[in-house]
Parts: sequence; C-alpha cells; structure tokens
Amino acid sequence: MSLRKMILSILMVSSLVIYSGCDSSDSPASVAGDNSVDTNYLTLTDVKPAEGESKFGYKLEKGDKFTYKIAFINVVSQETKIDTVMKQTMDQQNVLVIDFEVKDVDKDTIAEVEVTTKSIYVKSDINGEKKEYKTGDKLDSAKKLDFGFYEAITTNSFFARVDKNGNIREVFRVDKIVDAVLPQGKDSIPAQQKEMAADEIKNNLKGMIMQVFRSFSPGTLKANETYRDQKPPVNDPSGMYQLSATQLYTLKEKGKFSGSNISVIEAGYDASYAFNPELEKQGIKVDRSVITGGGKVFYNDDQGKLQKSRTNLIEEVAFSGKIPDRTGKLTDFTSVKKSRVVNVVEKLK
Repeated sequence: MSLRKMILSILMVSSLVIYSGCDSSDSPASVAGDNSVDTNYLTLTDVKPAEGESKFGYKLEKGDKFTYKIAFINVVSQETKIDTVMKQTMDQQNVLVIDFEVKDVDKDTIAEVEVTTKSIYVKSDINGEKKEYKTGDKLDSAKKLDFGFYEAITTNSFFARVDKNGNIREVFRVDKIVDAVLPQGKDSIPAQQKEMAADEIKNNLKGMIMQVFRSFSPGTLKANETYRDQKPPVNDPSGMYQLSATQLYTLKEKGKFSGSNISVIEAGYDASYAFNPELEKQGIKVDRSVITGGGKVFYNDDQGKLQKSRTNLIEEVAFSGKIPDRTGKLTDFTSVKKSRVVNVVEKLK
C-alpha cells in the first residue's frame, strides 16, 4: 500500500465490531425504534462490597437454551488535511437477538453450542449516506453487498465450542453462511480465497458471541484483585499500526437481581500501539495515540451466565508530516481518527 493510500485509509466498519473493552463515561441512552436497548447498568438490590474469593464458571449443560440481545454502537470520524480537507464519518448501530442451545458437553467440560441469530436490526450513516436493514427485508443486488452477511446469519445457524471459563475454543459449521455471503459464480472462486472468506466470517461470528462468553476469570476471582485477559494483536485496516490489548476484570460488589445473586465485575482496558516502521522512515510523526476502556459486567452466580454488561471503548490517533500530493510534490498533512464503540449485552431468557 502506498503511503498516501495508507494515510487516507479509515476504519469504516460495516460488519460486526469485536471490541469489548471500554471507558466508564455515559453512553447513548438507547438504540432507537422497536429494537431499543437499555444501556443503563443493571439495577441491583442489597448491594455490598465483594469479600474474599468467589468461584466463577459458565454452567453449560446439554439441552440448555438461553437467549441474549446484543447491541454494537459505533461512531467513527476522521479528518485528513493534505492538498484538501477530507472528512469521513460513520455512525452505526447493530442490534441482534441470538438463541443459544447446548448440544453436547465433552469430558473436558467443553460445550458444543448451536448459535441461531433470530433477528438483526442495522442502522448506519456513513458520510451522510443512510442505510437500514431488519430481518426479513428483501435485498436487491446492491443491498446484498451491504447486508448479505446479516441475511446469511439469520437464515443459517453455526456452532461454537466454549469452555467453562468463557473461552471460545472454536467456531465451526459456517459453510452455509460462507456460501450465502459469497457472490454468484462462487464455484469459480479459488479455494484459497474461499478459505480466507471463511476465516474472516469465523472471526466476525466469534466477535459477536464473545460478548456473551467473556473470559473474565481463570475460575476464581478475589475481591478487588484484577484478572488480565490478554488478546492477540490486531492490525488496523489502514496498515498504520498494530494494537495489543489486555482486558482487565476486577470483582467489586455483590447484589441481587430478580432473586438471583449477582457479581459486579468492573471491566478495564490496557492497550499499546506498535506503529508501522514505514511511517518514521517517511517522516510521519505520531502526535497522539490514546485508547481508554471500561464498563461493568453483571454475572448471575446462580445461573452461571452473564446477566448484563455494558462496555465502551474510545480511541484517538493523530499523525502529521509530509507526503506526496497528487502531483508527487511533498506537502504538509495532518490526520486525526476518533472512534467510540459501545457494546451492550442483556440476557432475555
């Protein structure tokens, strides 16, 4: 990728965002329309500071069925000044209702879970172009490019293997989803490209359900001690940097909700950037690189499942320097990207 194209790149996500850390500032009140999502923290009674050590583990037994509503709310903006000023924005909200059924549990207590997306609502505004999709909408060829993935996952289930600590070991049986997403004439697509498409879809699906299955403990948590869940590095689509992140979980309180015992776990986020060496070689300066995250996870001790969570992530990256303009002449530039992601998970039944 040329330096100019690298600088002009922006993360305009049209599929599911997989961030799960966040800051503790106020989030949007709701996702508008019939697919409203309560972004407030869970209201508990009999709240007390956590004490001692608590055991945690997802209770996943053969035949178990449960349903969650998940919301991904993303706001991204980027302003780049070179020979002209270019502004790009994205505001997207995805709301999904997903059924889970435990089909089997092996001798190592790893559960095989069938995941069925019952409904999806997507509303986006990208650079002023507004689009909307809800389950059941008929898609023409143009809309299929935007929403074909969502249509595919509401008409085809997939499977995941999940251990008792919430680690998603594997996402599989995605063949029907991949076939539905690939364009007509897919039989002529090279096997390597199909495999790459399948891997990308698996990553998106894993990101979707890792909001429900959070690896927030190794099996126990001591009150006010932080468990660190280190994630694999992620490359920014622009190619300008790689992000290494660790999610932080601290047991803070105990309370009651609808008769159930609830653990309140504060979520944090520790991250670092590794910038592309080409930037410095080309005289590009990193002026600012900040990422903050936090929120709360409410775990139902009696059911052994997540009751609700709300987490946010805020990122800002700024660059400046000189790059070639359209004529090849070096010219000053600045580029600032800001993004905010709010994820909300709520157990419906």
